[in-house]
Amino acid sequence: MSRVVNAGMKSCRVGLLGAMVCCGVLSALTGCRASLDRHVYASSAWYPQTVTLMDTRTGESIWSVDVPVGKQLIVGFRDGVGPNADKPDVMYWSITDAGRRASRGKSHMAVPDETARVLVPTKRTTPESSDASMPGPAEDRDVDEY
Repeated sequence: MSRVVNAGMKSCRVGLLGAMVCCGVLSALTGCRASLDRHVYASSAWYPQTVTLMDTRTGESIWSVDVPVGKQLIVGFRDGVGPNADKPDVMYWSITDAGRRASRGKSHMAVPDETARVLVPTKRTTPESSDASMPGPAEDRDVDEY
């Protein structure tokens, strides 16, 4: 019986090795344009965030967004698809409800490569509320609603 199990394992390993080789060849032929740089920044009433993209060569702030309370910012990068050597990559982003998985954002812009950029999250003053997450003024509500 152990011969049957060993033969099955060997067959599985050969199949897996073949699949890995095919993926490697296809990647080499088509080029790898994707990056695993994907970042999620969620804001809550006690941890509201502003995210800024900095150019590390100049110290310049290239882009910034205040992530609303109850929302999350999803940021990703595609390497080598930018318009020129100064900004060879593209950053894409979207703001969604916190905890929600989303596909690649529709907003995008050209950015420096990964050696010349950094995302800097900053915590804003707390607590910060959104219309949906915190009750309104006490005079508008009955005591029993709290």
